[in-house]
Amino acid sequence: PVADFNTADACLGNSVSFQNNSGISSGSITSYQWTFGDQNSSASNGPVHTYATSGTYNVNLTATSDFGCTAQASHSVNIFPNPQAQFTGSNVCLGSITQLVNQSSVPGGGQLSADWNFSDGGTSSQMNPSYVFNNAGQFSATLYITSPQGCSDSISGVLTVYRNPFARFQDTDGCSGVMVQFTDM
Repeated sequence: PVADFNTADACLGNSVSFQNNSGISSGSITSYQWTFGDQNSSASNGPVHTYATSGTYNVNLTATSDFGCTAQASHSVNIFPNPQAQFTGSNVCLGSITQLVNQSSVPGGGQLSADWNFSDGGTSSQMNPSYVFNNAGQFSATLYITSPQGCSDSISGVLTVYRNPFARFQDTDGCSGVMVQFTDM
């Protein structure tokens, strides 16, 4: 037999499919034995496997013919770590700038891309955007981050925009040198 397979790199937590391309010119292949490089194995024709930790794994396939002949193929698969989305933002008064600080990271480092969605319909692709809400109330901010390998995470938080206070008072008429009284309304 001739053993061969294809696979693709994946993000941690996603399943990895192994496409078996093994063949034989005479007879038949009666069994397959896969080892995934993480102490797990399979006897399936085209297995699907989910890795528990990120890293590079050496995957081996052994194909056995009906005559007991064997062939092996080996390929590496990369399991990339997922980023962890995190941000802080401050509650503000209406008309003030909300400064959002992206504190996201990915194990091993790397540049992340960011996309923000705000419940008032606004968006931003800046890492640490300054944002002004046009109304008072509670608003959600959702941060979507993506690593260079395409792994992603998101987190949402609630920000409060307070109404601005307004001053209103009434005074009494008075002459110069006479005390004038102001009443808070």
